Amino acid sequence: MPAIQRLVRGLKRVVKRWAPRTYEVAWKTADPVRKRVRRILWSRFFTREIRNRRLDALFGGYCGGETSSRFPDSGAFATQSMQYDELDRLFDPARGGVAITPSDVLVDVGCGKGRVLNFWLHQGLTNRIVGLELDPDVASTTAARLRSYPNVVVEAGDAIERLPPDGTLFFLFNPFDRPVWERFKAALEERCRAGSRPRLLYYNTMFVDVFERDSAWRVTGLAARTFCPAALIEYVG
Repeated sequence: MPAIQRLVRGLKRVVKRWAPRTYEVAWKTADPVRKRVRRILWSRFFTREIRNRRLDALFGGYCGGETSSRFPDSGAFATQSMQYDELDRLFDPARGGVAITPSDVLVDVGCGKGRVLNFWLHQGLTNRIVGLELDPDVASTTAARLRSYPNVVVEAGDAIERLPPDGTLFFLFNPFDRPVWERFKAALEERCRAGSRPRLLYYNTMFVDVFERDSAWRVTGLAARTFCPAALIEYVG
């Protein structure tokens, strides 16, 4: 039992024993509120999960859950799936997110089971879409599931080595540790010196300081109301 839960139960026992009338009044007052909060939380959870599974099914199978990395020595974190309602906010400029243009080449770095790829397709986007995934087994499953979409490519291997030169908008759900972020930034800068101007939508911004401390990059925190913080990172030279 979590420590906070043990503390609350302990306080309830003390009040009930030494101030039973206070306990009775407080409990009768708080109980309807507590039950309403619980109903709201459970309702939102199930509504979200139902939508996740419905949209996953449209694209060939469930994409949720978390899978431990088989390559921790490479700096790769576990494979986690985004919630579709979070993606709604992240890619809606009216809600503080990032706009996708018709000319963007979309790249999901650490695409995992491909829920972000599903989301882009469900938006009706015909842009070129690239998923990069270190784990070859996960990548092959995702590629097979989306093989009927000619604008989607899923590649297995080190994302830094496989960065598509035409990529313009990169999505990253914090897929790797700080040393790999440093390498990733250096690889992007090589392309920037050749004239590329990529945008990065970074969700769960654990290592955003890698870019913040370099004046060649502009980091803008997104106003989108998401569970984890998100930022748009742009090369300004």
